[in-house]
Amino acid sequence: GELTKAIEYYDKELSVRKELKDENRIANIYNNYGLVYLQQNDFNKALENLEKSATMQVELDSSIALETASHLFLSKKILGKEYNNEEIYPLIKEGEEIEYYINYALFKLLENTSYLETAYNQIQEKADAMEDELRIKFLNYPISKAIVEEWEKNN
Repeated sequence: GELTKAIEYYDKELSVRKELKDENRIANIYNNYGLVYLQQNDFNKALENLEKSATMQVELDSSIALETASHLFLSKKILGKEYNNEEIYPLIKEGEEIEYYINYALFKLLENTSYLETAYNQIQEKADAMEDELRIKFLNYPISKAIVEEWEKNN
């Protein structure tokens, strides 16, 4: 939940990874920047970083990760830019275990409540395995909190 601090850490890691020419990790850092900027509602910066990540991923692996694609398309949707939802479905099928925050992005992108339900259940499952103090903290993290609030609003 400490988004400003996250950006600072990613800045430090990025400079190290650039020196090491660690392209895979650099692509991941740009993805992480995008996720943080999305949470800060800075959609233009989110889009810029997610596009960098996606381009690098395609150059390195000839594919794009579901995490990046879902958040990239969501950024485009929010900004009213063109994107193609059909590109996301093969990535969903390839994905083994889709994390709660990706399911939440898919819900917002595709407006399909089954993704919200899955995200909510994943949050509850994680929270149930935690001690009380940690559970409360986890459920108050921005994404966890948004998922629970959206679930309660829809049900």
